[in-house]
Amino acid sequence: MSSAATSQYVRTRAARRGLVWRIMRVLLLGAGTLLALAVTAGIVLWNWPRGFHATATWAFRTLQGLSLESIDVGGWDAPALRGGPESPADAVPVVFLHGFGTSKEAMTMPMSWVKSSRRVWAPDLPGFGDHDLCHGQAFGPEEYVQWIEGFRTAIGAERMDIVGTSMGGAFAAAYAAEHPDRVRRLVLLAPAGVDPPVRTDFMRAADRGENPLDNAAGEDFDRVVTTVFLRPPPIPAPFRQAMIDRAVGRRADWLAIVDRIRPFLLDGVRPLLPAIDAPTLVIFGARDAVTDPSMLAVFARGIARVKPVLIPDGGHVIFADSPREVAGELRSFLLEDGDVPLMQGQAREPAGPPPREGQP
Repeated sequence: MSSAATSQYVRTRAARRGLVWRIMRVLLLGAGTLLALAVTAGIVLWNWPRGFHATATWAFRTLQGLSLESIDVGGWDAPALRGGPESPADAVPVVFLHGFGTSKEAMTMPMSWVKSSRRVWAPDLPGFGDHDLCHGQAFGPEEYVQWIEGFRTAIGAERMDIVGTSMGGAFAAAYAAEHPDRVRRLVLLAPAGVDPPVRTDFMRAADRGENPLDNAAGEDFDRVVTTVFLRPPPIPAPFRQAMIDRAVGRRADWLAIVDRIRPFLLDGVRPLLPAIDAPTLVIFGARDAVTDPSMLAVFARGIARVKPVLIPDGGHVIFADSPREVAGELRSFLLEDGDVPLMQGQAREPAGPPPREGQP
């Protein structure tokens, strides 16, 4: 190779090497900038509870394959989560109803268990979550039942399966009793609404007119979490603060709602049980500190076609405390073809309240 050719070769290699290094510097600078932005965003979100809550909620529902919809029910926008495959017009969706003081997001776990083959919905009930109807107005049990019927109409469902937990379970049972032709199957997870034979400390407080789920400050939030969860999940500090801020901000509205629905939640569902015609799955946790598991016998006695299930190591938020057991029961009851073994209820007429602990 001539000296001129050699010099040209060296210059070409140097130029290529310089180009590579320039590209690497640009890439490293870009990666560093993105990392800095990510760290900055993380710091901002960590110190901005509302933003952290919104971002985490969006990320979680996106990972679960759920979309956020706005459903007009009675002239009010009702935010609702929707998931599952597109279904024929006559398909039966599964509607999930959350408990007191929570929102549609609380139902994402059980929704995920059936959404692979069923259309699923979880709305914010009036007065909770991001529902417009939340300030200065309080629904009673009749209005909630009417609202559920309005939601069914708004999503275009002729019939539906309903899964309700705690307060949502009480509303689901009342709806199934008043609209038997609209409910194919009913699932009640630690439902409220009947007088328990055994009274927990929670129930004794409710008897005194207190609201054991009241959230006036951060320590109340922590107390409620340890009451309803047998095994409380880890909650990031900004997420916890956002939930406290929401609970405190909505406290007056929630107290007004409690005043309207208290008698219904204490024993208003029991007289309605004989009118429930849909096959019903009722699940309680044996270590539930809110709705005592002795209530399971009341539901089993009052509903005509019922499958009662007691999970030994479950608390009040039974689907979070015992997800494997509840998921199995839910899938077999809602998804499998054929009949589900049901126990016949022992009464078709409303019976008096069951004897309380210590009574003959």
